Amino acid sequence: SSIVISEISEAWSPIQQMAKETMYMLVQSVDAFVNKDMDKAKEVIAHDDIVDELFGKVKKELINMIHENA
Repeated sequence: SSIVISEISEAWSPIQQMAKETMYMLVQSVDAFVNKDMDKAKEVIAHDDIVDELFGKVKKELINMIHENA
């Protein structure tokens, strides 16, 4: 059977959020580096937990889609 578009949409939303969070981290980490701001660098490191959580959701959703359509 084929993957339904709505299933792909469900997986896509967290991927978009991951992209936004990653871009935020990139900008903040460059800013921390340029300004030698250790506190901001630590905030960026802590923010990575959000991206990790979103990755877990995407991975779980994709695994479910594979199992459902195998």
